[in-house]
Amino acid sequence: MSEIADELENVRHVLQEIIDRLDDIALRELRGAVARKESKRPDIERRLTRARNALMRAMPLLRVDVIPEEDFD
Repeated sequence: MSEIADELENVRHVLQEIIDRLDDIALRELRGAVARKESKRPDIERRLTRARNALMRAMPLLRVDVIPEEDFD
């Protein structure tokens, strides 16, 4: 694998860790809302979910096997 491919794999790994953290925080917020008997999803949970979804959409763009070799130069 080329140097850029290694770097992109590292970035994907970091993004996945961030996605997992956002999931944990959003779930904690949802549980808190349920415990408080709120009838709507908390705004912060919605924003966290949107951020998570944006990162999920970015992940395929960083896949090494779909980047043309000439882009590595």
